[in-house]
Amino acid sequence: MTDGHQLRVLVTGYASLDRAIRVDRCPGPGATGVVQRVVDARRRPGGVAHAAMALAAGGAAVSVITAVGADEPGRDFVGALSGAGCDTSLVLERGDTSPYTDLLYADDGSTACLFHPGAPGPWELDARHAEAAAGADAVVCMVGPADVTTAVLDAVRDDAVVAWVVKDDRQAIAGGLARRLSGRADLIFCNRDESRLVDREVLRPATVVVQTAGPDPVEVTEGGERSTHPVEPLQRVPVDPTGAGDAFAGGFIAAHLQGASTAGATTAGMAAARRLLLSRDSEGGDR
Repeated sequence: MTDGHQLRVLVTGYASLDRAIRVDRCPGPGATGVVQRVVDARRRPGGVAHAAMALAAGGAAVSVITAVGADEPGRDFVGALSGAGCDTSLVLERGDTSPYTDLLYADDGSTACLFHPGAPGPWELDARHAEAAAGADAVVCMVGPADVTTAVLDAVRDDAVVAWVVKDDRQAIAGGLARRLSGRADLIFCNRDESRLVDREVLRPATVVVQTAGPDPVEVTEGGERSTHPVEPLQRVPVDPTGAGDAFAGGFIAAHLQGASTAGATTAGMAAARRLLLSRDSEGGDR
């Protein structure tokens, strides 16, 4: 959709400072899992950050609607976005604690997520946020407060590209929001488990649904046609894969907006995810 100008992309959703933890198993109710190691004691920017930074690296003019606390982790999060070239003027500061996440990775490949959303209460959006949504060439809806996602969808132009990066957080898609996103989104990104949240009844024929599965091939459905795209294996897989799927989405969206074919956008998404993973060593730390 590019005509030579830098495309304006608005990314909305939760901020998070992430920490990966290796466990023997992800415990169910009444069960205990054993922590094998905390991969990296220093929390990394997560949440909207991976997709936003990949979009900026792909050439988009990225603005971010999210919320952090008035603390050092919040300042680090905003600094990471700014350092990657993202506009942070729409980031809200709420309370004194930034959101954070502990991500559990088990030996059998299962995962679990423990998320602290930071300060309670609704985000107080203003006219600047509505104007940013109305002026965006594309909007990327990530996991975040349902009322914020709804407000952005209410303001976005009919001709804007809407991307939905699915996460299995029922509060984030409450009130029929999953159905609305399924029917409005031009691009949908999910993994195998998350794909059940996509309402196939309201998908438009042109909607592109991209399903990732870690090292397994990426599956893309477009216009009723399904294609698979092998993932180039890494020689050394980092023990912390957090954010690879979101980085993939950011890289894919950036290429798509610049006119790449679906296959080309998939390749760009894979490259963005690969860059993220290669920035971490096999022990989990940054290279």
